[in-house]
Amino acid sequence: MPNQKIADSSRRWFTGIFALFLIRGFVYGTWASQNPAIKELLSLDNTQMGIYAMVFATGSIAGVMIAGRIVGRLGSRNTSLVTYFLFCLGLVALGVTVYDQNALLAFALTALIGLPIGTADFDNNLEATEINRVSGRNRVPSLHAGFSFGLLGGSGLASLLLAQNVSIAVHLALVGIVLIVVSMLSSVLIPRMNGYETKLRKTSSLDTGAIELAHVEVQHESKVTQLTAWRQRRSLMIVFIAFAIIFSEGAASIWMPVALVEEGWSQSAAVFCFTVFAVVATTMRLLGNRIADALGRRRVVNYSGVIAAIGIGLFMLSPIIGLEYLAAVIWSIGNAIGLAMCVAALGDDPRMTSARMSMLWNTVYIANLVIGPAIGILSEFVGLYWAFGLPLVLMLAITFFSKAVEKEKLTADA
Repeated sequence: MPNQKIADSSRRWFTGIFALFLIRGFVYGTWASQNPAIKELLSLDNTQMGIYAMVFATGSIAGVMIAGRIVGRLGSRNTSLVTYFLFCLGLVALGVTVYDQNALLAFALTALIGLPIGTADFDNNLEATEINRVSGRNRVPSLHAGFSFGLLGGSGLASLLLAQNVSIAVHLALVGIVLIVVSMLSSVLIPRMNGYETKLRKTSSLDTGAIELAHVEVQHESKVTQLTAWRQRRSLMIVFIAFAIIFSEGAASIWMPVALVEEGWSQSAAVFCFTVFAVVATTMRLLGNRIADALGRRRVVNYSGVIAAIGIGLFMLSPIIGLEYLAAVIWSIGNAIGLAMCVAALGDDPRMTSARMSMLWNTVYIANLVIGPAIGILSEFVGLYWAFGLPLVLMLAITFFSKAVEKEKLTADA
């Protein structure tokens, strides 16, 4: 039964990519939740903490820059096997290093963890756009929900372990070792030939499967370069939207717990507030397919910008009015599915997908690069809570560019 075999292949493919998104989210949630502890153990001020966050993003940008060539040579399956093993192992080493209060080595390890995460992020989202395109449905929000589940799990576990006074070394070692095993099992669900540069001709062979062939054929077009993508006004507008959304979410994940601890909250309580943020994001991304189908990409982006700005504004005022949890909920609702609209929009033309994805994820990690120092340095002048005004302005700005995410009209020469 050929159709049944293709359907089974598609389900395995989706499951594998979903699980890998989840694992990356778990790692990021674990790391972000330990940032207050890292700040304390390494005796960092806000500016130094911002630089520390920048180091992670620097490694990730390097990973994105080499990702296209790595995926083209190793294929998506092998790329996932290698990158997930490396950054999960790095997480174990980071816990020991921070516990020993070795700041220099901790900074270096954080950069080295960021590098394979950047490559894995690029690869997984390339796979997500193909699943989205081949299925003809909005599947990207569901896959991004996997990241949110991981973020929720990582921050939730961190909150529990912090409340029990479990050391950062034990916490990160436990998470890293378990996720190495899970990532290996998940990676092998990716179709074997996905991601390779070699172009294959269509064949009726059931050994490969139509889903896999469709993916391989669209991944690499020799005539399409990253420069082509950067020259397109639509692509530039979309990556600005992505930049703003990632900056806003990064401000929440890195700085929300730090701000609450500075306000007098315990570390476990501060992490729990961020866990609420992650719960809401997960729920929204699970509903994201239906929301996007009902509203369309443009409206989703417009609503995202306004709602997130309201949530950030409430959080900025929370030292005066309280309502930190309500602010986290509203902020998360606004931030949750906008990026998925950008990923889907950049995947409309399969001939441009690889170049545009490289453009997108370089921009995303540039956003991650500047979040730390931008908020940290600004906080030295206006205070940490008022520094959140920067992501607030960016989220309002995306409403002016939302038209770019509408369905692209393809031409033969595109």
